[in-house]
Amino acid sequence: MEKKAILFLIFFCWYRIGFNQIPSLDLLVGTYTNGVPDTGVFLFSFDTVSGNLEKKAWANQLVNPSFLTVHASSKVVYACTDTKLPSKGSLTGLELPKGTNQFRVLGKQGSEGENPVFVCSAEQWVFVANYNEGNIAAMEIRSDFTLNSYSQKIQLQGKSIHPKRQEKAHPHAIYLSRNNKYALVPDLGSDLIRVFEVNLHSSQPLKERSDLNHISPSGSGPRHMVFHPNGKWLYGIEELGGTVTFFSFKRGRLRPIQRLSTYSSILNEYSGADIHCTPDGKFLYCSNRIENSLAIFKIDTKRGDLSLVGHQKTNGEVPRNFTIHPSGKFLIVANQGSNSLVVFKLNPQNGKLTQVAEPMFVSRPSCLDWRSVGE
Repeated sequence: MEKKAILFLIFFCWYRIGFNQIPSLDLLVGTYTNGVPDTGVFLFSFDTVSGNLEKKAWANQLVNPSFLTVHASSKVVYACTDTKLPSKGSLTGLELPKGTNQFRVLGKQGSEGENPVFVCSAEQWVFVANYNEGNIAAMEIRSDFTLNSYSQKIQLQGKSIHPKRQEKAHPHAIYLSRNNKYALVPDLGSDLIRVFEVNLHSSQPLKERSDLNHISPSGSGPRHMVFHPNGKWLYGIEELGGTVTFFSFKRGRLRPIQRLSTYSSILNEYSGADIHCTPDGKFLYCSNRIENSLAIFKIDTKRGDLSLVGHQKTNGEVPRNFTIHPSGKFLIVANQGSNSLVVFKLNPQNGKLTQVAEPMFVSRPSCLDWRSVGE
């Protein structure tokens, strides 16, 4: 019996420490390069004990690779490039050859619109939102992970009350539901969250469902969203309103339940940016430009409602983007205006944040994502 008990203990420890362990991850950073070819994508190793970042690899001769995503199976990086230019934007594929510190460009494809601001992928598809052009496009991934030209492009129509920011449709993101059956597109210009049915096996994977579109409050400017880990709740940050809305989500239909300010004080102008929740679904964070803060909310795990915990200064300027480590132990902010990445330790009991390590200098960081080590 004693031998069996020892063997069981060894197996249990192996299971808890080895099998269940979150794989080692590197931090990917997309940036603005002031509209000229430069080193614009960086890869950092991340120490999950100290919170230290160390530069590991980079990609040269890119123009404004300001948003990026990592394909789930291939680990190829797809970046929005040539953004915020008076010409059409593009998507660039990047891979990191084993044993090197420089990403290799797999190819470049037009995004079919001006200023691509968001890209996501699912199976053999990449989806992009072109903010200035007011359209979204779907591109098929070839067997070599380069992109075909667009298979589908959908021009959006609409406007709202802000004379400068809402003169036309401005899609700011594309989010796929957990089962990949729906795509949600927050349209800042039209104050709409547009809903599309998704069929990844069709040559035209997006089908507009205007009957499911959610009309946001006038002048709110929906920007980014995040699904709760349970897939049934959704939280959306509204850039112009400085607010966050909690929705229930079922069969493509959004039902607003709660709307709260993300700012600590009343301002004449707001600029909400990014939104994420912890992997355990207990806390939600929203980044506020102008105020340079993160709003911290506790999530009622039975109902999904939000209650404000407080605000944390990002210790930098213009927190355009941030990410939470899949362990739930760290949160990293990209302060675009002060050229810095700031790492915070996350308290899993109360959601509060404490800065660790010194800020890492990166010129105009604008997007963060995680990539498996060794891929």
